Amino acid sequence: EHVEKGENILTIHTNTKEIDYILYKLDNSITIESKGEAPTLIHKIITE
Repeated sequence: EHVEKGENILTIHTNTKEIDYILYKLDNSITIESKGEAPTLIHKIITE
């Protein structure tokens, strides 16, 4: 989906007032790239 310049792409709700901690966690967990790789959703199939 295309996002226009200045358009919000994320809204975050939190139940804590420690915003610095939330921003720190976000900064360390988000990678912005031109394309991404889909994660593996099925790791093991059990057929017993």
